[in-house]
Amino acid sequence: MKQGTAILIFTNSAKKILHNKVITSAEFFNIIEAKTLKTVQKTGLPYFHFPESLQNGLSFGERFSNAIASVFEKGFQNIITIGSDIPHINTRILKTASSRLQNKSCVLGPSTDGGFYLMSFNKNDFNKESFAALPWETKTLKQNFIGDLTSRNLEFSLLEPLSDIDSSEDIILALKSSRPLPKSLKRLFSKLLTLTKHIFSPNKMHHSLFGVSKLFNKGSPIILSN
Repeated sequence: MKQGTAILIFTNSAKKILHNKVITSAEFFNIIEAKTLKTVQKTGLPYFHFPESLQNGLSFGERFSNAIASVFEKGFQNIITIGSDIPHINTRILKTASSRLQNKSCVLGPSTDGGFYLMSFNKNDFNKESFAALPWETKTLKQNFIGDLTSRNLEFSLLEPLSDIDSSEDIILALKSSRPLPKSLKRLFSKLLTLTKHIFSPNKMHHSLFGVSKLFNKGSPIILSN
């Protein structure tokens, strides 16, 4: 039976996120993930949450493409995929992606690190093998994926760019942003900024879910005590 659009929330465990992120607080990522789930639920669209324990595959690309394929196998014709590390994701953005999918083959939300915070497309235009083989977590992801869409003459639409949180500067920008944040995140952001201990670990490679690896050297390590 054919169905409409579903949302896929594809997430890593806090332990794995902390291994790749420069922020060393599991509390931070757990709060953002809970906020993401609530945001998705408010859209009224069917959704599927794929934490690390439900993922299949050796590489990120394999795990991600397998999760997408499993949703399409349930009869959905369109899918919107997101991670859980973007504080400003909201229902308006998700509903806009759903609406644009009615006329476009693909709707993308670019992240400021060079990757994507949202990728959405229809079943007919999804190629599992080529999708899995994309250069995930590299600076060429966006270029390669958009190039693939263009070579197949597929129309796509871009949403507003959003950022994830990698540094104290990102936290300050998030607090100053006109985009609303839940009180729990505001409190945590303020806590991170006022701690006398360091919250960012040096020399860690940062991986946003659909994004780029970056090398950070923020100085001495800082640990957030819960």
